[in-house]
Amino acid sequence: MEGHRSAKIAQAPAHRSIHEIKVEGTTYGPKCLKVKINARVSIQASQRHPLKAMDEVNNPFAGAVFTSPQERTMSDPGVFGYYCDAHGDAEGDGMSGAILVE
Repeated sequence: MEGHRSAKIAQAPAHRSIHEIKVEGTTYGPKCLKVKINARVSIQASQRHPLKAMDEVNNPFAGAVFTSPQERTMSDPGVFGYYCDAHGDAEGDGMSGAILVE
C-alpha cells in the first residue's frame, strides 16, 4: 500500500449512517477514509470502474470483482485497501484507496 502513505486521511463523521467513497474521474474520493468499528461503508463501482480488494484476508470487499456499488459493515480493525481493476493495481498505484478501521 505504498501509494497510500502520502494520502490525506478523511475522518468520517460519527453521525453518518453510511460513509460513501465515490468515483471522481479516475480516482476515489476520499482516497483514505477513517471509520470506527461497525461503521457502514459504500464504495462506488461500475463496469467502467470494477472494484477489487487489495488483500483477501479479512477484507469485507474481498471475494470478487464488483461492477455495482458495494456496501459493507466494517467489523474488524485494520487497513483495508481496494482498487479499480481497470485503472489501478494491488500495490496502491492509480485508482485505489484504503479504509482505516479503528
